[in-house]
Amino acid sequence: MRPPNRHRRLASDEEGTVLVLVAVSLVVLLGMTALAVDLGILFTARSEAQRAADAGAHAGAGVFLVAPGAGDLAREQAREFAESNPVRHGALEVLDDDIDVELSQQLVRVRVFRTEARGNPVATFFARVLGIQDVDVSAVAAAQVWPADATDCILPFALADRWDVYDGGYRHAGPDDVWDEDRGDRYYSAMEPRHDGYYTGYGRSTIGELILLKPGSPSDTPQPGWFYPIRLPGSQGGNDYRESIRNCWDPAGEYELEDEVDKEPGNMIGPTRQGFQHILNDPEEADIVWDSSRDCPARDYGAGECVGADSRRVRPVAMFDPTLWADIAMGAKPVPITSFGGIFIEGLDSDNNVWVRWMQYNAVRAVDEWTPDAGGLLTTLRIVE
Repeated sequence: MRPPNRHRRLASDEEGTVLVLVAVSLVVLLGMTALAVDLGILFTARSEAQRAADAGAHAGAGVFLVAPGAGDLAREQAREFAESNPVRHGALEVLDDDIDVELSQQLVRVRVFRTEARGNPVATFFARVLGIQDVDVSAVAAAQVWPADATDCILPFALADRWDVYDGGYRHAGPDDVWDEDRGDRYYSAMEPRHDGYYTGYGRSTIGELILLKPGSPSDTPQPGWFYPIRLPGSQGGNDYRESIRNCWDPAGEYELEDEVDKEPGNMIGPTRQGFQHILNDPEEADIVWDSSRDCPARDYGAGECVGADSRRVRPVAMFDPTLWADIAMGAKPVPITSFGGIFIEGLDSDNNVWVRWMQYNAVRAVDEWTPDAGGLLTTLRIVE
């Protein structure tokens, strides 16, 4: 008998080694593939959970843009929108304890869970061979009403911002009161509060306050010659002024803090009355009332849906620094915009006075930095967590 061929034996050994290496490599490759699949499932579930939390927080806080006092509605909206976003094809259940509603900060925080404790963890695929049947996934998000410094579609009016005289009361630019620094008048805009957060300007505390937007009589202005109307860029004369009351004058135009606008000369009694009466006579606007229970205009007091900028009776308006009132009123100087506010058009009286209520207005751009104690009336939404 001849001994086995040595080279043939070595070749056979090498083939066996290769088979073992291939088998081991396949196991490792399959393991890595399984890990990649399950990690992909986990990351997708995490992204979907975050999307659900973001949607809930954004929808909940969005209620405060038009109804700052509607905490129950904010919670309801947050739950509805969060639960409408499934995670890995599984429904979410958002409990009351999963939602924080902070009225004072106009903030809504939403937490969502797909966990074993809730009885709905996310199932794995390949990891089951390692004994991992499912994983917990959760997410949290918070959205807040945030001051803004730019808006569009302003009404052709500018109002003196509010100030105080340290006597426990606030002052407005009315017939019996003008700015007087010598008696101790002080002014801090809601957009630029004092170092400790104190401000005198119109803000959240004044929502719902009834004010005179446009006096009809010359005797009702602190200084003669100006009745609060301004001339929006590109407009001129009574017809344009009336149209800028009825509708957005320049939908593409934006107005920012420190922009300057020209005064509209004359009292404009006729165009003012015609412009506002046109809005108030609109059948779609006639049944809207101010709902003091929720600090918003609504179609049914205490129950109906609050309306925002989709109503023609809701518009932004510019404000100016009251320390400049006399110089602006008596001269030909333009009006520098110090702040903005939203207004709800309440109505006109028999003396052609235009009455409005302050409200928040959803604007186009948030400020970069803000102290929570401050709070202008021009707002937008931001995800803050």
